[in-house]
Amino acid sequence: MKFKISPTYFRAFRWFIFYLLWVWIVPTIILTLLTYLKYISFRFGLSADFTLKSIGEQYSSNEIIILGFTSASFLLFARSLNPIILLDTHELLPLRFVRERLGKGLIRGATIIAVFVTVLTGFQYYKYLGIYLNLDNLALTGSDMLIRILAIALFAYSEEFIFRQKIFRTLNLSMPTLLSAVTTSGLYLLIKIIQFDLSHMQVITLFLFSGFLCLLAAKDKTFVTGAGISIALFVSIHILFSLPIFGNEFSGLLMLKYLEPLTADTRGMKFAQFLSGGQAGPMASFGLQALFLVFIVYYLIRRLKPVIKGLR
Repeated sequence: MKFKISPTYFRAFRWFIFYLLWVWIVPTIILTLLTYLKYISFRFGLSADFTLKSIGEQYSSNEIIILGFTSASFLLFARSLNPIILLDTHELLPLRFVRERLGKGLIRGATIIAVFVTVLTGFQYYKYLGIYLNLDNLALTGSDMLIRILAIALFAYSEEFIFRQKIFRTLNLSMPTLLSAVTTSGLYLLIKIIQFDLSHMQVITLFLFSGFLCLLAAKDKTFVTGAGISIALFVSIHILFSLPIFGNEFSGLLMLKYLEPLTADTRGMKFAQFLSGGQAGPMASFGLQALFLVFIVYYLIRRLKPVIKGLR
């Protein structure tokens, strides 16, 4: 008996392997160039500091921007790999779904994080510190925000296309939906572990988030809704509410900060960190994990309803 691997698996994993290599090689090249430029600046007296710490800090402060444009550039690179990996412009930008689903996804993503922030602010785990506007450098601050919003949008949209459209939907041709979602989420986590230094809570959140987006892509038959949710979620966390995301911090429009509870109760402090994510931000919080888990369970119940009715 011969064991045959479906060609659809090869198509899905080709995308993963090429993207894995891309997100490993390109940021490494950028970091090398940054190190070289810092060295040149130091040698010519343009910079007084040339240490690994200063280079790391400069890279980390722009990590989201670098990774955003890295993901988008991969799709441009993928066009040159036809027919090794197939990329159709109409598949990448399905205008009908963009018109019908992107806005709905943006609203859903903004609603999820708005509910999360409102509840935790009400419980005084987050404190509102005001609106951040540097009037002395308004043009510079505004342009920095716009670049970050663009980078996050490119990052989220590109990865949703890669994982939900090219990997999940391809696997789903030869694999049950739930198994396809679990497999895709595992591959998604491998990429995220390469891109960021993640805590175990962030790993769990990203796995549930990816599973939720896979099931949503199966229901809507497009990745665009999930792209809208991802864009709104990440932009709201990082730019609107100035909360950390994957270890990256930024002073955005509204200043929200996590506050340790004023209590000597160690259990209370640990529970506050567990529920809110603490200094690591919402992506390390049980609260956000619970929301994604509710969405997954709701989807599974809807899928099982016809089966249960048929058994009666």
